[in-house]
Amino acid sequence: MNYTMEELVPVTARLVQAYTGMESTSVSYETAQQLMEAVVYCIRELELSGQVPAAGPCPAQKAYELGKALVEQKVKDALDMYHGILPGFSSYGSCFLEDTVVKGLPEFFWNYDVKFRPQDTILTLDYPVLRDLSGYSGIDRVYEYIRCVGLEQMFLAGFSGDFVKEALSRYNRFYRNTPDNLCGIVLQQVLGHVLAGKPWTEPDSGQEGRIPAGTVFPDHDRTWVMARFEAAVYRMVEKLPGPREELQAYLMEAAGDAAAPSGF
Repeated sequence: MNYTMEELVPVTARLVQAYTGMESTSVSYETAQQLMEAVVYCIRELELSGQVPAAGPCPAQKAYELGKALVEQKVKDALDMYHGILPGFSSYGSCFLEDTVVKGLPEFFWNYDVKFRPQDTILTLDYPVLRDLSGYSGIDRVYEYIRCVGLEQMFLAGFSGDFVKEALSRYNRFYRNTPDNLCGIVLQQVLGHVLAGKPWTEPDSGQEGRIPAGTVFPDHDRTWVMARFEAAVYRMVEKLPGPREELQAYLMEAAGDAAAPSGF
């Protein structure tokens, strides 16, 4: 959906009028740019949704209105997903995870401006998830972020809280005050146990909670390791409730880093 500037300007002009309360059509360059970005963001939301009307070309104004409705719906869906995570949520002592989920996300929903600044993410989302979300902004980024946190919480809930905290402390005794991804650390250690032929619930005994890769699979290449990882991840998630296939795919994204020679 490639609209020309001539098509986008009238849409932005209407938004300017709403922004100024119909009292003026004159705003600063920065504000006009911000409102143009808001229009483009909503139109892109429509395009990404695949719900573009099939009956002929869609006027820019219509595309904007449809896209804005999708943004509003995504805010509601993200909030529902967030509320679904909270009852069983645990930060395992991580200040970054606690602050982002318990304090930061409510502030986002309180301050997010669907009409005039839908492209703004607002939060820095200091706790890192395993998926690269740099290509997202606004509610798209927050929605995907909450989705990732939910998958990580689902995985970590498969272990006892004491096991998770012990694994994290072995990796970094200061993990509570550092921006470490908890899920990736636990996953790395568990996969190391599986590849070493140990029970996956057994606490690690390697230096700093790691098993040297050469002692686990000295004669096998990355393809072999990834196949073993995939089988191990499948066994870990097959009995968990929730979207198991989505969780498995998410964990395999992180398993790729662990398959590197320095992964354990």
